[in-house]
Amino acid sequence: MSNRPIETLNHEENLSAQQPAPEQDARVPNPDADDRRPERFEATPNQGPPQDFRVKGPNKARFDILFTNGKRASGASCKLTAAPGTGLIGIATSRKIGDKPDRNRQKRRFREAFRAIREDLRQDLDYIVVVSFKAVSIPYEATVGELKSLVRELNDRWDAVSESS
Repeated sequence: MSNRPIETLNHEENLSAQQPAPEQDARVPNPDADDRRPERFEATPNQGPPQDFRVKGPNKARFDILFTNGKRASGASCKLTAAPGTGLIGIATSRKIGDKPDRNRQKRRFREAFRAIREDLRQDLDYIVVVSFKAVSIPYEATVGELKSLVRELNDRWDAVSESS
């Protein structure tokens, strides 16, 4: 502390009467700052799968109908069932795969595999794939190839049924 008397320390005669320029609000980020959170919580239009092909699944009642009335084909990592419908695709996973995140990961892989083979899918058939625990150890490219061959097999079998009737 200085040796000046207290009266001289409290004088405001040396302060400027001009107000300082308003500073940017602390809640508004700097324009050059990395903004990690989007302004909206919804996904931007360029995120997610292409709008022309979405994998939409059937409801529980339709699942049951597909399992009872559908034709089946089996592969190393999955079983595929198809029946006449509107082009829906259902994905079911075995609990042997693991916990919920592991099963969801396999669902995402198979959803992408269906997108990769969308030209082979028929709009007049509904498909259900039951993912086996063996799918965890199979590479994605092999999954796509297997799914493509199963879809073609079931399409041919449904074509044979429709030609014979």
